Amino acid sequence: MQQHEFIWLSKSMNVESVTQNETGCTTVEVRPGLMISHNYKKKDLMLLTFTEDNMTFIIPSKLELEAIYQLHTGYEDAVHLIRGYCDKFLSREEK
Repeated sequence: MQQHEFIWLSKSMNVESVTQNETGCTTVEVRPGLMISHNYKKKDLMLLTFTEDNMTFIIPSKLELEAIYQLHTGYEDAVHLIRGYCDKFLSREEK
């Protein structure tokens, strides 16, 4: 997913904030405790991070990003649901 599409989709999902920096990274604070980043310099890599424990998952495509945003917009306490989705369907980033 290209950066401009990532930004547009993120801004349309009632997120806390969307910020870009000069290194090619866009960071979305989806809600407290949950961040998603996109880096076009790393082949449009998308990562979801649970800031409470720094657990990071790779979002492989727009389809998974949309599923995460659907959980975010559909449930008041979505962080636990999103964590379950990530554990079941996404790969953890190796650090």
